[in-house]
Amino acid sequence: MDSDTIDEIVRLCKIGMGKRAIARKLGINVKTIRKYAPPADDQDLGCTANTQSPAPATPASICGPVSPGNKATKLTPYLDDIAAKVKLGLTGTRILREISEEGYTGGLTILTDHIRRLRGKTKERRKTFRRFETGLAQEAQVDWSPYRVEIAGRMQRVECFAMILCNSRKLFIRFYRDEKLPTLLTAHVEAFGSFHGISRIIVYDNMTTVTLGRQGKEILWNQKFLDFAKHYMFQPYLCRVRDPNRKGKVENPFIHVERDLLLGRTFASWEELERETTKWLAEVVNCRVHGTTRQIPEEAWLVERDFLTALPDIPFPVYREEIRPVYDDGLISVDGTRYSVPVNGIGNAGTVTVRVHPHHIEVLSQQGQIVATHKKPEWPGGAIINQDHYAAIKRAPRERMGEIERRFLVRFPGTDEFLLGLKRRMKTLAHLHLRELFRLVGPYGEESVKEAIARAGEYRNYNSYAVKRILHDRFPLISPDTGEGPPGVPAGPGLIADVDVGDFADYGQYSRDEEDKEKPAEDPEEDTAKEEE
Repeated sequence: MDSDTIDEIVRLCKIGMGKRAIARKLGINVKTIRKYAPPADDQDLGCTANTQSPAPATPASICGPVSPGNKATKLTPYLDDIAAKVKLGLTGTRILREISEEGYTGGLTILTDHIRRLRGKTKERRKTFRRFETGLAQEAQVDWSPYRVEIAGRMQRVECFAMILCNSRKLFIRFYRDEKLPTLLTAHVEAFGSFHGISRIIVYDNMTTVTLGRQGKEILWNQKFLDFAKHYMFQPYLCRVRDPNRKGKVENPFIHVERDLLLGRTFASWEELERETTKWLAEVVNCRVHGTTRQIPEEAWLVERDFLTALPDIPFPVYREEIRPVYDDGLISVDGTRYSVPVNGIGNAGTVTVRVHPHHIEVLSQQGQIVATHKKPEWPGGAIINQDHYAAIKRAPRERMGEIERRFLVRFPGTDEFLLGLKRRMKTLAHLHLRELFRLVGPYGEESVKEAIARAGEYRNYNSYAVKRILHDRFPLISPDTGEGPPGVPAGPGLIADVDVGDFADYGQYSRDEEDKEKPAEDPEEDTAKEEE
């Protein structure tokens, strides 16, 4: 077992990937995975360096103290910093970039020689396999790799999609929330756009989104993926089981993704992760001299690009499409998060069509037009609301307080003292209590409500809660057994036709009138009303 494979086993174990899943990914027996997997206590689910490598020696133990017999070099001021970065597991190119920002002016060769001495000899003899190269635009390779990354202050599992053009070695990577089929297809389309074309063959391992398995020698393709491949005119090719070296060109970059891009970094948002990834590809990966081809991938791609299959004019529908109900508050629920929809864009339909993309959703009208687009949040949950979606809702004109008081005195004559006490005590909330008293007429009748108002006034309980409690105790509502209602309720509707519906925007802070300090006599009904208040 070579050390690179052991490193990969350790890394995948540390990010929480199951042993059987690792065995399928690397094409190794699960017993071998168990042999090299670190203990459960050491699996901190973070992006960490290889814990099986021996502890690096200190700079002094290798280089010795600076003396006339041990000449100082350009590395000398940075030895401690380099040792710390090597222990963390950073790549030599990343260490060079970081110490160069601190003032290092030396080259990469002296640095890599020093790093090699620090790490010591850890590699075992590798299993021999046949290396091969492909022609221009002939082949690309695809794979996924999971990582644990801190985004917006929370550790999250992210799935790294990678596609590489085998001839030029130009690499495309991007991070997603899952490896589902719509996400896989979206990642392909974004990679095709980055390459400005498509290779004739794309190589995969036996991922379930591509193949449902094998029946003898026959491959059972996922039908939607096969339709996607036909649409973009490429031939999918599956590796043999337990043959990871067949797509080794796309496997190798994942080590660099962890150690050169992600290790020791946090990201404020998914957008920042995407920006840093794009920058890393453009400024580090695709502009370096490749170790095998001895060419710069970006320059080699400029030649390969003209041989790639052109993108079709009509894109393939890669999104997930669902029908979602619209709640009374104008929100829909998608994957644990609620999103607003425009009230004037969905008509009277109780449902809408939603297209779910990896990083955003689209809401469609009944005519199939996109009426709303929302970015997905950093993690599921909560509500994403666009206030413009509620602009079509017209608020009913608010009834003036004087008009409400007039209607109250007309309906309940002789309640002037109760009204005055209610206004002094409830202040800006008085109109809500008056409207609640109007509503009580429906189930209890005017006479019963008027009597309860008078009773509450005797004990200076100037609020609708006290009146409601008195009605509940003295005049029970309709019995489900007899169908009899409370006394004084006339038959037929119409009693509450002129009752206004309260508006939450009317609520405000209020305080009791400090002038009314006289305490009422004790009464059980009053105590209960106070508890209600």
